[in-house]
Amino acid sequence: MRQILPAMTLLALLLPACALAANWAVRPKESEIALEFSYLGTPVKAKFGKFTAAIAFDPADLAHSGAHVRIDTGSFDSANDDRDEFAREEVWFAVARFPEARFLTKSIRLVSPGRYEASAELTIRGATKNVILPFTVSIAEGVARMDGALTLLRADFGVGQGEWASTKEVGAAVGVSVKVVADRIP
Repeated sequence: MRQILPAMTLLALLLPACALAANWAVRPKESEIALEFSYLGTPVKAKFGKFTAAIAFDPADLAHSGAHVRIDTGSFDSANDDRDEFAREEVWFAVARFPEARFLTKSIRLVSPGRYEASAELTIRGATKNVILPFTVSIAEGVARMDGALTLLRADFGVGQGEWASTKEVGAAVGVSVKVVADRIP
């Protein structure tokens, strides 16, 4: 017992700060990460069908709140098999080398009641950039509903290499919207 107590104390000190806020389990079928971009001037909607998220969030304790999201880049789905396969290739998401994108919050701040901004690091194709994700959250009966959106420039992450780096056919801006429904973990 004398050996276990110091080890548990050390473990508690090493746990991430977000372990103090309420933890949440994402409902995958009700949650999504969606994209919108233009191809030859026409809007294209897509989503990532697979992602996991470790979320700790408490509106009364934002200092200990945060999220770490891992997105399976191979799950890109634009409802067009040819385009989806091409998006997995080296010139776009390079799924063989970069099978996941990551979103890791650094801090969350309250903007107004129910409205927040997450300062985070987003990594796609091995390129990491600081981003701000504005989002809303409502919590009722142990269920959290979060909606957020931001716009990225695909060139910042090297998405679209060679002839596809041009914005002539595929637009520079990519709208990203996030919808998460999660249950509080007791």
